[in-house]
Amino acid sequence: MKSVALLVAAYVTLTYLPWYLLPLGWVFVGTTLAGVRLSDHCVRKIFIFSFTQLLAVGYACRNNNFFNNTFVNHIVGQICLIPLMIPFESW
Repeated sequence: MKSVALLVAAYVTLTYLPWYLLPLGWVFVGTTLAGVRLSDHCVRKIFIFSFTQLLAVGYACRNNNFFNNTFVNHIVGQICLIPLMIPFESW
């Protein structure tokens, strides 16, 4: 039960982090998930939700809609799409 409460705290923290601290939040959530024993169905839903979020941010960065700066869009888009193994430049 303690690990599930820690997972909830990790996701709440991730919600309120500024964009430049999100990678630290992702590490926090990932290490918390590694210690939580949930059913396979629940873990699958969490990973699909994370995949969808990363894909949405990467897509917005590729279309230069996420930030006003093109360089920042490029860097954040690359970071979001690398774990998904989707090439940023081919869109």
